[in-house]
Amino acid sequence: MARDIKAMLQKAKSTSYSKDLNEKIQSQSKKFSRDERFWNLTKDKDTGKGEAIIRFLPSVFSEDEFPYVKYFEHYVRGDDNRWLVVDACNRSIGKPCPICERASKYYQANMQDRYRLAKARTNYLYNILVIDDKACPDNNGKVFMFKAGVTVHNMIVDSMNSEFDDEAKNPFGVYDGNNFIFRSRKDPAKGGQIAYDKSKFEDKASSLGKDDDEISKILEKCECLTNYVKDANARWADLDLERRAQASFSLDDPGSSFTGMTSQTQAAASYTPASTPEPVAEEEDDHVPFNVAGSNEGSKKEEELVKSKPAATSSEGVSSDEDADALEFFRNLAV
Repeated sequence: MARDIKAMLQKAKSTSYSKDLNEKIQSQSKKFSRDERFWNLTKDKDTGKGEAIIRFLPSVFSEDEFPYVKYFEHYVRGDDNRWLVVDACNRSIGKPCPICERASKYYQANMQDRYRLAKARTNYLYNILVIDDKACPDNNGKVFMFKAGVTVHNMIVDSMNSEFDDEAKNPFGVYDGNNFIFRSRKDPAKGGQIAYDKSKFEDKASSLGKDDDEISKILEKCECLTNYVKDANARWADLDLERRAQASFSLDDPGSSFTGMTSQTQAAASYTPASTPEPVAEEEDDHVPFNVAGSNEGSKKEEELVKSKPAATSSEGVSSDEDADALEFFRNLAV
C-alpha cells in the first residue's frame, strides 16, 4: 500500500482526528464483544456454583415452530495450530458441514481421539424470562436468549413426559407453566467440569404474568431464534470451510498432534491467552457422528417432545492473528 504522508498530516491537523481514531479502535475492540441479548448464569470461580430461576418462553412467531432451535458448533484447534471457531455450522441449517463430515471419517477410521475433538457440539437456543438472578438482580424481569446443551434440554423433555400425570411439568406454559431452577457446580467425578445436573423445575405452576397485557409485553421481547442461527451461519458463507478443515485435520497422519477445547487444562496447555474457556461437561456433546449409522438426528427425545408439544395458548475461520479474539468469542458464548 502506497504511503500518503500529506493526507495523513492534513487529517492530523483536524480537531476530530484523535476522536475519529479512538472510535475506530473501540469499534475493532468490540468485534467479539458479548452479545447482550444472551443471558449467562454467573458462577463462583472456585466452586462453579451458581443458581437462578428462569422461565422458558413459548414460540410467538409460528404455531408450528418449536420454542427452541437446535444447532451445532465447533471449537477445535487443528494440526496447523490454528483455532477453528464455527458457532453455527452448516448442519444447523440442514446443509452438509465439511467439519462434521471429517469427524465422521475419524469415527469410521476408529480414530476416537480425533473424532471426539472434531465432532460438533449440540446446543439448544431458547427465549427465557429471568425470574430471579441471585448474582445479577438487574436481569430480573428481562427477556434474553439462552443457550444450553443436551443435559438441560433432556430435563425439559423428561419433565413433559413423566410416568405419572401429576408429576408432568409444562416448561413453556403461559398460564400454567413451571419455572426452572438452573444450577451449576463443579463435578468432582468428572474432573471438575461444570455440571448442571442439579437443576430442576419447580413443582408449583404459575402464570407468566398477572394479566394478558403483562404477558404480551413479555412475549413481544422474544427474539426469532431461527433467524439468529441463520445469521450466525451466514458469517461463514464466504469462507471455504472444506479447505480450512483439510488444513486443520490431517486424516492421513493419525500420529500428528491435535489439541481440542475439551477442557480448561487442555486449552491452557496449547494456548496461553489472558483467559481460557470454561470446561463443558461431556454429556453436553454429541456422542454419535454426523451422517453415519446411528446418528442422533431425530432422536427419541426429540420425538417425545414433538408428541408432547403444548398447544397454542390464548393469552469466522480464525487465523493465527485472531486467536485471542476467537477464545474471547467462545468464552462469551459458553453457558
